[in-house]
Amino acid sequence: MQINYFIGKKTTQLYAVKRYGDELKKELEKVCDLRIIEAKPLLKIGFWDIISFPLAIQRKKDNLLHIITQGDAHVLNFIYPKKTIVTCHDLIPLTQKGYSLVALLKFKLCCRGLQKATHIIAVSEYTKRQLQKYLNVPQEKITVTYLGVDHTRFRPQTKQQQETIYKKYQLDKKKIYLLYVGNEEPRMNVDTQIKAIKKVKEKIPHIQ
Repeated sequence: MQINYFIGKKTTQLYAVKRYGDELKKELEKVCDLRIIEAKPLLKIGFWDIISFPLAIQRKKDNLLHIITQGDAHVLNFIYPKKTIVTCHDLIPLTQKGYSLVALLKFKLCCRGLQKATHIIAVSEYTKRQLQKYLNVPQEKITVTYLGVDHTRFRPQTKQQQETIYKKYQLDKKKIYLLYVGNEEPRMNVDTQIKAIKKVKEKIPHIQ
């Protein structure tokens, strides 16, 4: 089986969606003929990918097309592959404030593209409900597939490893520590996390 695998614009940056795309690519290559498609935008302006992305895909539109993020689904307004799967991670620009008019207009195109997809992979039940609520996507067009975990990188530590961490960062073993890994953009909901921790500390004073 041949799959056209669209990974967006060419980049060396490692971010969440790219990591998802790289790991999924490794597994798909084991079971199918994967044709990687990437675009090379010539200009660094917000709407340039709306032109360059469809041109990159158009030449290989006969196979099943997989788009790895909802942020690139705008291409489905300009090309018409036979079958398309889009992975949808979230619909944040529709549900949170703070986005520019240009960003909102572009995401509206992405939403129209999602509605035209043959099938959508949602990374959570919450995302599935949002697809149904905001875009009226039929339930039968959505499959929930949770993101995987690399157990070679993320796993319970041994007591010896824990001792090393406690010493390195001078941590108190009697306290409970919560670690947030991410940026401070509004969409990450850091304010709500801080409010939640404040409430938790009222019942568990030794949490940090």
